[in-house]
Amino acid sequence: MILALKMKFIMQMVIHEPDKVEINQDLFKHYKKLIHIRNENKPLQLGSYKTLLTDDDKGILVFERIFKEQRVIVVINNSNKNQTINTPNLEKNQFIDLITSKKYTTNKNILVYKKSGLILKINQ
Repeated sequence: MILALKMKFIMQMVIHEPDKVEINQDLFKHYKKLIHIRNENKPLQLGSYKTLLTDDDKGILVFERIFKEQRVIVVINNSNKNQTINTPNLEKNQFIDLITSKKYTTNKNILVYKKSGLILKINQ
């Protein structure tokens, strides 16, 4: 009986088709875009790091990277709901999100969608 069960198990392994592996193209494109953004912006590679805001309850992290005269601010919303970020401690500047090309002014609140982020660069 045990031998028959072992043989049945072995036969199932033999006729089992291999798992189908597919690449998530949307995720792949997103990673490629993030890599390109990092490669094109020295602050993201070599800049000093400063935390601007952390809020564990809301799942928010905001930090800046500065290299020479270039400044990039990264906003991460790791929560399951959209969050509004108040930016009163930043001097008035106009930023562009390097991911979406949307423009932001820092004297206004910034909406960050759930489980997403922004990479803000001063728009000169």
